[in-house]
Amino acid sequence: MVEQRVSLGTSVGQLNDPTDLYVIADLSRLWVEMAVAPGDLRLARRGQPVRIGGVGEGVRHTEGEIVFISPFLDPGTRTARVIADPNPDDTWRPGSFVTAEIVIEGVEAAVLVPRAALQTIGGTPAVFVRTPEGFRAQPVTLGRSGDGMVEVTKGLSPGEHIAVANSFALKAELGRGQLED
Repeated sequence: MVEQRVSLGTSVGQLNDPTDLYVIADLSRLWVEMAVAPGDLRLARRGQPVRIGGVGEGVRHTEGEIVFISPFLDPGTRTARVIADPNPDDTWRPGSFVTAEIVIEGVEAAVLVPRAALQTIGGTPAVFVRTPEGFRAQPVTLGRSGDGMVEVTKGLSPGEHIAVANSFALKAELGRGQLED
């Protein structure tokens, strides 16, 4: 609670009345509470990075870290309380609804593409790269994948523009052109 409304003559601290009139809140220390399933607790540790994202219009994201992992499970939910401290620049307010992702493994990748951008052409993974004439199929070598993204280790340079939607239509057009030849 960050405020208490009282009127002249209101009793304080007697028979279930509030005992505090003012509470000073430091929003730079606002925490995000997460409910973590017992099977996932072994992956969480203090100091681990957490990505915090807002929900709805004007979504913002911040980075934080785990500052507390409860040793007890909630008897009602059978989850453990994990707390992250993610409030730089007073981004979040008490009661904000956010999503939280605990970063299990952070590995850099030079080129990531959405899984939907990939097509298989002649048994080889490929993406469609934008050219002045349209699009051309570019064979690629794939690496790790996760969260709907796939690492490209060969065949595509950072900054190249590719088709990320409707790539199947481009593949169909390419197949149609080969049939006409």
